[in-house]
Amino acid sequence: MSAETALPSLDFLAAECSQKISAAIDPTDGNKKAQDMENLITKALGVLQEQGVYALFLFLLWRCGSGDEGENDEKRAAAVLVSELLVMLGKEPLGALQIGYLDKIDSASVSKQKTKILSHVADHIVRKNDTLFLVRDLFEQALIYARYTAKASKKGR
Repeated sequence: MSAETALPSLDFLAAECSQKISAAIDPTDGNKKAQDMENLITKALGVLQEQGVYALFLFLLWRCGSGDEGENDEKRAAAVLVSELLVMLGKEPLGALQIGYLDKIDSASVSKQKTKILSHVADHIVRKNDTLFLVRDLFEQALIYARYTAKASKKGR
């Protein structure tokens, strides 16, 4: 395989996902916002490590709210996390696993697709152990990178 046709590494996917999360949430907007983002990502990472991938999506979808009560920073950040993690699953080299979310997803549409997202996670990710462990490790790496980005974004440290 030549360098031009080489598939991206999974670490690259995690790094790219964390950059998109950080850019969408814009933690440079202030120390409080960066701290709030870091706290949400730390909690999400804890849920992922202690309870797994399905619990991560339950947690984040709960934190998104219903989408009807207005948008605050935490709800928006939770929706960004859900959408970017799902988008990452549709990229190469993961395409052969067929775990990508098929519908168009962005942070604005997450609240309207909660049931469909949970069905997708149950049917395509947590059903097989190999896929589940791969996705868990990939999500963990992306969240760790995003948390460090939030930490680095704080001023005065």
